[in-house]
Amino acid sequence: MPESQTMTAKRRSKKILSQLACTFSALLACMTMANADGATLQLSLGTRDILHNRQVTETNGKALMRGSYTKSFGKVDLGISLAAEDTAQTFNADGSYVNLNFGDWVLGAGAVDRHWSYSPHTSLILSANARPMRSAYLKKTTNTSTSPLLSWVGPWGGEFFVGQTSGGPGSGGVNFMGARLELEPVAGLKAEFIQTAQFTGGIASVGTALAGNTNEGAGAEINKMAGFGLSYSLNSNRVYLQAIGEDEAGGLPSCWMHLIGLERKMDAAGIPTTLNIEVVDTRIDRTTNGHCGPNTAYNNGTHPYTNDGSVMGAAIDSEGKSIQLSVGHNFGAYDFEWGIGQYTVNDKSSPWHRLASRREEGRIYHMGLARQIGSLKLSGTMSYQGLDLDKAGISSGLALNMTAERRF
Repeated sequence: MPESQTMTAKRRSKKILSQLACTFSALLACMTMANADGATLQLSLGTRDILHNRQVTETNGKALMRGSYTKSFGKVDLGISLAAEDTAQTFNADGSYVNLNFGDWVLGAGAVDRHWSYSPHTSLILSANARPMRSAYLKKTTNTSTSPLLSWVGPWGGEFFVGQTSGGPGSGGVNFMGARLELEPVAGLKAEFIQTAQFTGGIASVGTALAGNTNEGAGAEINKMAGFGLSYSLNSNRVYLQAIGEDEAGGLPSCWMHLIGLERKMDAAGIPTTLNIEVVDTRIDRTTNGHCGPNTAYNNGTHPYTNDGSVMGAAIDSEGKSIQLSVGHNFGAYDFEWGIGQYTVNDKSSPWHRLASRREEGRIYHMGLARQIGSLKLSGTMSYQGLDLDKAGISSGLALNMTAERRF
């Protein structure tokens, strides 16, 4: 390695260590100076990145230190989170928020993760694959309706938010709006209806994104996605699905992506076990009118569906497919989880794909162990990825991760 690159790497390493130390010091200061309802210190160390790494370890890098502090002041809840990652040049406040509670409604602002799906792993429309955006939101927690007009929908809840995504360092932001409504009309049956929109206009664009035509005229720059999800539980079995339309035709979603899964809870030799099989498909066929087609998912000529460079939906990004088996065992003192998945990325070998410059196919194996010891949680994960993602800088190989989390 040239001397100049070596010096740059050393300076970056020193900066990262300094950030980690400052994060730890800030958390200790918060715990010393304030009577917190809860404080947490998390340290995560890994050897390398893998596909969907952030959804598992909360970071896309090799090292993360996060300090968090929560406090309630009557109807106001405050959460402060400060983190340093080896892949970032500055701290981030992901997970910070301030909420005002009134009944079963919450009005708040912050940078909070959203998982809009009944899948335990991912979502086609909003998942933890990308960093959370800064947003203001209104939520309703699920609760049985007391209104005679709404009693038929059963418990219901939802969220509406407006925020702004980031294109990465030096890139301007794009306005973002999302809405989700959840219903449970029958015991065991849950339904979600979801819509998101990206736009650069002002208040007028919000109205157009909600109910206007986004295919032509002033609303043509708006990128809107919408769809639904279902989950049905019967005894120890649950089946769930999600369908999201990338485009709009006649005021309704079109050009669909799909997710379907089956979950079963059972005893295996007396050990509580959860079995999950899930299929995700972001490949979109061309319509009879010649619209959409390969690489349509998460790609818009004006606003790519990303935040800080990572897609906000399924980790396989556009034109991908995955079939995943995961099994979790609870041994009382610790939890053990393992799985295997078959992945196809960039199925049509698009040179503009965000993860790979050509079609890649392979398996990902993983197993993880977690142990709770009082207020300390220790966990470790070992994964092997059998496909190369050159655009994302993720090569095939073995990955190890260790995480320690202490609650005070």
